[in-house]
Amino acid sequence: VDSGPCPSGMALVPAGPFLMGCRWDDGDPVEYRQCDYTLGGVPVTLSSYCIDLTEVTNAAYARCVTSGSCEAPTRVDNGPFRPHYYDNPEFADYPVVWVSPTDAETHCRWLGKRLPSEAEWEKAGRGGCEIVAPETCGPEDGRMFPWGDSPPTCDQAEHWDCVAVPGLMGITHRVGSLSAGVSPYGVFDLVDNVYEITGTWAEDPLMSARDPDSWWYRNCAAGCTDPAGPDPLDWPFQAKEPRGTVSGDQALWMPVPFRYSGTSVHLSYDGQGFRCAANPRE
Repeated sequence: VDSGPCPSGMALVPAGPFLMGCRWDDGDPVEYRQCDYTLGGVPVTLSSYCIDLTEVTNAAYARCVTSGSCEAPTRVDNGPFRPHYYDNPEFADYPVVWVSPTDAETHCRWLGKRLPSEAEWEKAGRGGCEIVAPETCGPEDGRMFPWGDSPPTCDQAEHWDCVAVPGLMGITHRVGSLSAGVSPYGVFDLVDNVYEITGTWAEDPLMSARDPDSWWYRNCAAGCTDPAGPDPLDWPFQAKEPRGTVSGDQALWMPVPFRYSGTSVHLSYDGQGFRCAANPRE
């Protein structure tokens, strides 16, 4: 019997602060590895939580569908070269795609879990300020990738230069197969494979994720604890914030802090998957 603080297949992320976000130099995108925390990046303190070691797989999601609790993915393919993906046992251990944020939340609740918040997702990827001494947050804690600050190699993340057909994005790989890309807490595939749905509401999609007027910079400039994020917008396109990138994307977009516009709660896409989080057992 597993008596640890987290269910089997999940990692414990300890309580404490981390640096969330950064300001990007739009004039010189080559310098994507450099986050200037004097211009952005905010200290966010989180309670301890558990997060799935890998993205939810086709096989895991299918068990929820078979139980009658989850809707099947809207399509079964994964790009033009995989017309049968969800319904092919060969891809049982690959991340499920074509699942909406609403259906992802349903699956996590079915397991007694939840979607991670955007802040929880980012801390799981870059690590908290306790990883490198001192434990207080400083420039040394602005790691750009799960493994540190160096650009991704092909055994850390499948970026543009690592796929058989350059520019062919969204072709997934088996979850947990790139062990060199693991995060400080042992979490896999956070910056490639699929975009991951979080439980945090998205802001106005016309607002840049790097905008100093974004919710995070307005509310956490002096630090914040367990932030809920923006309230849902009172408009038809209510959306959740996705994080990460798809395999085959440019390495430029793979740093952990990178953010996108939101995904409608009712829409699914090829390349959009998720993982679950949970509160630790007492």
